[in-house]
Amino acid sequence: MCLTLPRTYRYVLLPNAYRVIVPPMISEMLNLVKNAIASSIGLVNMTAQAGNLLDYSAHAYESFTAITLAYIAINLVIMLIMSLVERKVRLLDNVGEK
Repeated sequence: MCLTLPRTYRYVLLPNAYRVIVPPMISEMLNLVKNAIASSIGLVNMTAQAGNLLDYSAHAYESFTAITLAYIAINLVIMLIMSLVERKVRLLDNVGEK
């Protein structure tokens, strides 16, 4: 029995393509988030805001800590989601391996 072209794409080509695409997609997603956060916050802007915050209160370190923790949390969520996607589409080396 021969596979039709749509079935060949669905059952052979696309599953293998997903397995090749997922790891670079994870890396690119993390780079996009990192660059978006870095450009929106900006080191110069953060330094200026820290100076302003220090003038009004003594809580400059807390704000930097909150920003850093938010950045780490966003990256961890993306890494967790992409890890689940990668685990779902990976190829099994041996029969019965999970």
